[in-house]
Amino acid sequence: MAFTRVQKTRIDVFDAYTEAKTGQAKKVAEVSTDGKRGQVQVLDPAFAGVLKDAFERPQHVFGQGVTANGLSMDGAPRVLPAWSDEAIQHVVKNELKVHQLRAEIAKAK
Repeated sequence: MAFTRVQKTRIDVFDAYTEAKTGQAKKVAEVSTDGKRGQVQVLDPAFAGVLKDAFERPQHVFGQGVTANGLSMDGAPRVLPAWSDEAIQHVVKNELKVHQLRAEIAKAK
């Protein structure tokens, strides 16, 4: 199956661990999405499982907030649909860091 770019947002994923050690950016994947569907092009097979799982599956997150009385609370878990803008932001800011990856998001022109 050929890789066809979905034109809205492109995400370049890099190996942050290797970059920190060598000073050279090492791109491990290119992701493209239109907010409803997307594709992951893996450039380093070592990260294939992590990246496909992070981007292609719904994300489960806990909401946080403060009650009217000023008490901190954790809300019920929410499901962020795969490829939604909110899920992409969650993956980039949280999930990738766990695997020592970093991402750069670029909006398509």
